[in-house]
Amino acid sequence: MDYVDPVRQETEPGLTPQPMDERRRANFGYFLEHDVLAVLQDTLDPAALAGSTTRILAAVGATTPATVFDHGCVIALAELLGTGTETFPGGHNGNTTHPRAYAARLRALLATA
Repeated sequence: MDYVDPVRQETEPGLTPQPMDERRRANFGYFLEHDVLAVLQDTLDPAALAGSTTRILAAVGATTPATVFDHGCVIALAELLGTGTETFPGGHNGNTTHPRAYAARLRALLATA
């Protein structure tokens, strides 16, 4: 299985990447120690998701390799919901690597609600 390399990601033109400083390292450490485990241990109720009045979009980054865990989760969610997937600019962190294009795509999808 591949992984997402947060240091070597393509970005949209004119973007000044934010450095991986101590604050971001600490946040990432917390995410790995707490949030990832919660996600991995949680279970989904397919009937509750299918019956939800909240619009759920299974979204994946255009450059996210199909062999990355995240991509597989999106495909599984779309199958569970009986929907297709939506593609966003960039990869796993498209909102930070392609903020303008990501925002435009999100606005376009929300306008179709």
